[in-house]
Amino acid sequence: MPRLTLQPDSESGHIWVTLDGERLVPLRNDDREGLKVITTCLVDRQIISVEEAAVVQGVTPRTVEAYVATYARMGDSVDLMDRRHFSPGQQVDYRMEAHKPELIRHATLNLMRGEENSERGLATQLGHIVDDRTVGRHLHRIGWRAAEKAGLAEEVAAYVDAERRQAYWAGVEGKPLKDVLDGSSPREWQTPERGLVGAAFGVAHLAFNGVYESLKRLVVEPLSVLSQWSPLRVWHVLLVYLMVNGGERLSQVKYFAWHQVRGLLSGCGGLSATSLRSWLVAVAQHAKEKVTVHRSDGRAESITRLRDYLEEAVAQRVRSGLIEGRAIYLDDYVNAIFRREPIARTKHGTRYGICKAFRRHMAQDVDTGHAVTCPLGPSDITPLTVVQRVVELVNGGLDRVVPGWQLELVIADRWWSVKTVICWALGEGPKLLTWGKNIKAIQDALEGVSEAKLKEHPITVEVQDETTGEMVERVVGYRLDTELSIYDLEQPVRCVVEWDGKTESKKRARLVIGVERDEMSEDEVVDGLRFRQRVEILLKQMQRRVNLSAFGGGKAHPRSSEIEKPDEEERQKILKNRRQVATRRANDQARLKEVKRELEQLHEGEAPTNGLGLGIRDLNKLAKDLKRRIQRSTARLEELGSLLSWADGKAPRPEEKPVAELDLTRDSILTQLKLEIFTAQETLLDDFIEHALEPVLQEEAERQAAERRRRDALSTAKGRKGEPLSTDVEELYQIKLNNLERETILKRLLNQQGEFVRHKTKRIILVVFDRFEDRRMQAAYERYCVILNQRDIRVPMDGGEPWRLLFTYHLDTPSSSAQFK
Repeated sequence: MPRLTLQPDSESGHIWVTLDGERLVPLRNDDREGLKVITTCLVDRQIISVEEAAVVQGVTPRTVEAYVATYARMGDSVDLMDRRHFSPGQQVDYRMEAHKPELIRHATLNLMRGEENSERGLATQLGHIVDDRTVGRHLHRIGWRAAEKAGLAEEVAAYVDAERRQAYWAGVEGKPLKDVLDGSSPREWQTPERGLVGAAFGVAHLAFNGVYESLKRLVVEPLSVLSQWSPLRVWHVLLVYLMVNGGERLSQVKYFAWHQVRGLLSGCGGLSATSLRSWLVAVAQHAKEKVTVHRSDGRAESITRLRDYLEEAVAQRVRSGLIEGRAIYLDDYVNAIFRREPIARTKHGTRYGICKAFRRHMAQDVDTGHAVTCPLGPSDITPLTVVQRVVELVNGGLDRVVPGWQLELVIADRWWSVKTVICWALGEGPKLLTWGKNIKAIQDALEGVSEAKLKEHPITVEVQDETTGEMVERVVGYRLDTELSIYDLEQPVRCVVEWDGKTESKKRARLVIGVERDEMSEDEVVDGLRFRQRVEILLKQMQRRVNLSAFGGGKAHPRSSEIEKPDEEERQKILKNRRQVATRRANDQARLKEVKRELEQLHEGEAPTNGLGLGIRDLNKLAKDLKRRIQRSTARLEELGSLLSWADGKAPRPEEKPVAELDLTRDSILTQLKLEIFTAQETLLDDFIEHALEPVLQEEAERQAAERRRRDALSTAKGRKGEPLSTDVEELYQIKLNNLERETILKRLLNQQGEFVRHKTKRIILVVFDRFEDRRMQAAYERYCVILNQRDIRVPMDGGEPWRLLFTYHLDTPSSSAQFK
């Protein structure tokens, strides 16, 4: 076999390329870069050895190995060049050579998407490996800029449009639109609009849930604001904004990209923040007007438009099957606000002390888990007023569906376990389940329940014995279903008393008002109150997902009220409150002395003796807070003292402090809209998972089980290595079902991109989804398309005939020749 070698010649100063000892080509000995390239290529092809190359170059073998490794990694001899011999511009050009295909790819894709090929944008897409000037030079060098000037972008746009029209025509005969849209031609469809097609899912479920029908009761005729628009059109634009933007404040409308949902707005380009805000102000004023409602019992009741709308919203939820209307969980949330007006204060649920606030009253259906209603109220509203208002709203909605239908049961927390609410429930109200407060009236009644009688009714659970490993029953507490006399009521109240068996522990009582034992057993009562926390979880989910407002942004109006002279019962409450405030002030004063003493010791450089473990800055802040609390307590004591003196006839009537009340009409409307958005998202998730995703998971579990049986697969997990993998289809299906993340699925559905296509003559919008990256999501969506199209979805986006939504999808990855199915 011929042998190629390199031989140095010291006399001539050349390196000869020889073939079988015969000299062929002389190379200059001082051309270091050329020798480096040639020897590296020969070593890479194993024609000469590393040692021979090192002798020729006059370097160590390690250096030659480094050159070979670089050449093998980069695949380009340009990277072997000593860049010190080139100008910076030449170096950049050399570096750019390897990225030219990527540059052409990005430029082509931008052209297909209709995006501008700016030099800075392309440099960003390339990851800033080169600057924008280098990108520009290469675009000019390869002739790209000249082609653009000659009309390349227009030609591509025309080609893509023609291909898409063909694709739409091919798509309308596909499976999702079969027997739904027949006899159509490509010329009947408008140019597609790229956008956020996932929002169409939310709009469809808003229509399913009757949201648009209930909004017709709030505003019937156009208002002075946006007078050229029908009310439904404005509501639709606002609902789409809240759906896509996660319930953000209206001030964020200026940052909202309306173009991404223009295909859903019936030719509208969106609204400004000023327009929407002015519209809601006008609606809030309009909602205060009175309307007459005829009840099923023959009464004609005059109520505000706002209440009429809230009752109709409940009725639409019943008609849509979202709620059963039998029982509700009730919760009250104190929403702190920070305003200068003298808003009524109340104690916050999680913060220390009292604050200015308003309240949200959330009702959740016990049977379905969906929200029923969420009205707002002032912070100093009483528990009785809250439960009466919520029950009246729910009953008003139920009565519109079935005459005479009323709520049967309310399950609430301990805030409602007061005498007035219990008396109301025993009289005209529905049945009530609630925890008893840890107050003297309840504790005195619980003292009459003997511990011996409680121990006759143990609560047992099965646990594993540590020594034998067998399952044994262990007593964890005691529970007794009995009747107690509380609040000096004429008749005893059914209570489920619970005690953990420890002498230092207090007994707790669940109050069961109006519910007999044959209607709800002891275990059902316990479960009912145990699951009441679901309404708290629901409210937190709403706050996180649809951004419930915390501002209470309406105007504050002075409240006209007169102080009534306290009777003996009120006098005792005032005395008790005064003792509590005095004790709190004494504790704060004692703690303030400790803080001041520790501050003095720290200023003098001594070791502190109180052991608070705080620095000077934190101690100063704590002292300031304590002084403020002492000041508030002193003012409260003076106020209570003047009330007692007036009640005893020793002083004149105290001066009434001004109290302002928030106008919560606009916030109530926005809260209801966001409640509708949240419910639409929940029904979308439930519907998609049940009818589309679960069958896909079932098929996947069957394939996985069959594959495991075929391969006789064994586990590789730690602790179970070598064990056979499960081949039970139902077990695999349940594992997949339990691993579903609802929030992730919702995010993918609502954020999916695609195209809106409008029919030129009919009120039809074709919603074409891009393919989902997740294979299971795509398979489920293909099923869901057929289901949605068979339901004949019609959305009243404006004052005219409702628009029909039809759903389909791309057959493959979207491109210039994409086809739709």
